[in-house]
Amino acid sequence: MVGPSQSPEEILGLGTAGGAPEILQLGQVTARLELPAVRAVSCAGSEVIQAVLVAVRDRNWGTVPATLSRIDRDISPGKTMVRFCCTHDNDDVGFVWDGQIAVRALDQGTTVMTYAMTGHATRAFLSNRVGLVLLHPLAVAGQPLSLRSTSGVSKSVFPAEVSPWQPFFDLTGMAYSVGDAKVDISFEGDVFETEDQRNWTDASFKTYCPPLRLPYPRPFEAGEELSQRVVVRLASGHTPSHAAPARSAPIEIRVGSASAARVPALGLGANTVGDDEARGDVRQALRRLGPAHLHAVVEPSQPLWEQGLRRAAGTALEVGAQLQCEVVVDDVDQLSDVARALAEAVGDPPVNLARLMLFDKTTSVTTPALVATWQSLADELRLTPEIFGGSRANFVELNRAQPPYGLLAGVTFAVNPQVHAFSNEEILQTLPVQEIVARQAISMAEGLPLHVGPVTLLQRFNPVATDKVRATGPETDPRQNSLWAACWALGSVSALARAGAKVLTYFETVGPRGVMSPGGEGSPSPLGLYPVYEVFRHLAHHRRSRLVHLETTDDNALTVLGLADEGDVTVFVGNLRPSATEFKIEGNSLSFRYELLDVAAAERMLGDHAGVPEQGRPLTGTVQLQPHEIAVITARRG
Repeated sequence: MVGPSQSPEEILGLGTAGGAPEILQLGQVTARLELPAVRAVSCAGSEVIQAVLVAVRDRNWGTVPATLSRIDRDISPGKTMVRFCCTHDNDDVGFVWDGQIAVRALDQGTTVMTYAMTGHATRAFLSNRVGLVLLHPLAVAGQPLSLRSTSGVSKSVFPAEVSPWQPFFDLTGMAYSVGDAKVDISFEGDVFETEDQRNWTDASFKTYCPPLRLPYPRPFEAGEELSQRVVVRLASGHTPSHAAPARSAPIEIRVGSASAARVPALGLGANTVGDDEARGDVRQALRRLGPAHLHAVVEPSQPLWEQGLRRAAGTALEVGAQLQCEVVVDDVDQLSDVARALAEAVGDPPVNLARLMLFDKTTSVTTPALVATWQSLADELRLTPEIFGGSRANFVELNRAQPPYGLLAGVTFAVNPQVHAFSNEEILQTLPVQEIVARQAISMAEGLPLHVGPVTLLQRFNPVATDKVRATGPETDPRQNSLWAACWALGSVSALARAGAKVLTYFETVGPRGVMSPGGEGSPSPLGLYPVYEVFRHLAHHRRSRLVHLETTDDNALTVLGLADEGDVTVFVGNLRPSATEFKIEGNSLSFRYELLDVAAAERMLGDHAGVPEQGRPLTGTVQLQPHEIAVITARRG
């Protein structure tokens, strides 16, 4: 198992490029130096810039990692200067650049931060992006700003709703405020534009170069040079406080009333690696888990697709789950083969085919032609699943498309948090954005039931690759079996449930993208059950429970989910922090007991001593959760 205390670099095997993060502080400005990036730039107590960095992407938008060298620091009163060199080199890209980060305090409470890069191609290559990137925090959504562009100065607003297309173009600068802090940014060396990264569930807006209106992938010649610079001026009229920092108090959770909303139906993706799903012990574990449905990808252009469909249908029947199919075709003519195979797979013995999702392989979205063609075939074969449509990739494809909502029974899009961000911290920051995009999807579909999924740690395929091979990047994330992944999954279910999603699909049943491994040497239990298995097992006990209103004093530290069932209330609490966190829970006339979901709980799952909340410890004071640990609390009247 991956230990929750490991850094994301250790977990992913990336190494720590610049060593431990350094905190830079000048006056009211603080920043976290994680070379080659600057992160969490704050002024007067507000985060004003999430990050400044250099992005090097290959022709399929894959991020090419940096190797850091020649770090030189010059620190003096009122000024910090850091110089370094970065090399990006793999089979597709060769680029090296010198970076310089300078932070200096001026008179009258103004601080200037400059990030400059000068680099060159070490050989010829194709790339979709090489250049400076600045990330604006989620807090700027809906806030006014001033734009400087090649055509002059104008006023605008950061989009409140998730913008499908770039809101700002041809930028040379911008200015905005966050709290008491005023931010003025100048861009040099290229033309910049801004996109709304909430489309991919990132908690940021991104200003970058070069603009997407230019053709890509762009050819670089050996020796070709680039030079760019971002200058950030930060100021505040706020007088800094010199009072001693307040002592950290336990986070408070207050249990409110139950709502009319129900917990979504929670299912799993069918196994895509091997045939372990057919094993008796795997199916026994799945019956214990109790998924509402099994999600199978049906893609006629892939080998053995019919065999995979039959296996998924058989597993769904054996474990008492419905079958849900994601149909991906190159053209509508393939739907006749899909309809025939489905009729055979679910016919004898009968399998409950609950939902069908239809997608064009090239665009990853649902088209009117797909729905119309399917309806004619389904009527003939007496197949009657609900037809959902939208995007099988990210929310952005749904946001930019016009699915035939009038022909659909529901809307869908998939989620993965690692299109642009990869660290534990950045991925956890996607949780509130999942709620934002889910609410917008329901609004766009005028209230149609929403399915979100498959929700996975890594993208299942590359919907924007520019060559013929749809590179998927790393196939598995080694954090899949970690307590951190279980905490993220709990936060995802909580966010999407609050948004009003009706059906959710997560991960896979078994394997490196699943909720358990098939076992073997080094596995934490005979089947290698992962902590996320335990989270989903507990949630399955509350199918159709009502959501409970919960209030916390720190939404960034804890993820919480409250469920009511015949007067009893169950509260899930996950620690999002990489450090121990204390909380206490309150509710009128309620008594509480709790248990911890940890590695030991997962190992007990197939035995006779599986813990349930009612057997937990009394909760009368505070509870301390270790990093990413989860507590399940049962509350009863009196």
